[in-house]
Amino acid sequence: MPDSAALTVRSTKDWEWPNSYNIQLSPDTRRNNFPALSHGDPLRIEAEHNGTTFAIFGKADLRNVTHLDPGEIGIGSNLRYALGVPTGESIQVFDRTPPDHRTKRLDHVFGKRPVLCRVRKSVHPDIGFNVCRISETTMDALGITAGDRVVIESAEESTKLKALPLRDEVTGRKNQQIEQNPDRYPDPVDVLGISGLAETDVDIPEIYLDAERRNELKLGQQSNADDSTPLDSGVCQPVKVTRNATSVYIRSLNESTVPVIAGLLATIFVFDPWLNSEGKVAIVVLGVLFILLSIWYRVRRQTFG
Repeated sequence: MPDSAALTVRSTKDWEWPNSYNIQLSPDTRRNNFPALSHGDPLRIEAEHNGTTFAIFGKADLRNVTHLDPGEIGIGSNLRYALGVPTGESIQVFDRTPPDHRTKRLDHVFGKRPVLCRVRKSVHPDIGFNVCRISETTMDALGITAGDRVVIESAEESTKLKALPLRDEVTGRKNQQIEQNPDRYPDPVDVLGISGLAETDVDIPEIYLDAERRNELKLGQQSNADDSTPLDSGVCQPVKVTRNATSVYIRSLNESTVPVIAGLLATIFVFDPWLNSEGKVAIVVLGVLFILLSIWYRVRRQTFG
């Protein structure tokens, strides 16, 4: 059985990773509740609302944590919003491994910036297939463009989908559905008491997923409510969205290859009388290196600004 504990929520201070969702524990809390936990390991945190468990993973920050007493846990505002938990309340913490725990090499090379999103029902029918819909602001934060693939990770499973933007026509149809049948489309602000966290009704960004994708992520399994409750379908759950580095790399490679190769051929053609075979090979090698470095720089810049 995994280690678990009920801890009191506090704010985070001086967290180590600016591009991760940090969970801070004091040395005494780690030693008493999670003795096998190491700095940087994942931790699962859970809260319950209306008979439904809301869960997400964060990254354990165990160094230089002096503002927390034993029995307390430091959680950033985004994670508190995701679970609807204000400071001072108790939360369940589990030492578990997330579903997509394997570290991708391309993520190390290009970097990644996850975004927490709130699951909403997709507007049916959607012209896209195997897609999710997120706002253009979320796309900018992820460093992707429309059509790139993203990794969506719930507390139970993960999947890869093509990301499409939330256009005005889609959000307009969603608002119309909510007006016509508000009981079928619960408001996360009301379900999780978001307005009580900071006297605002602004929630984390939304992600539209169809029923098949919500089932694939096992979002409905976290509900303990009656089957007739809309929350049983997995809506209002938080998920972690990151870009698929391979997808972004291939797109960037495709965008860069044609102009660079054209430039290489033009260079070889113009200077052909003065170039031997070794010189031509050197130009090609330099061109390939330029393509790779250009892609690396552009993708890194999209991630960290």
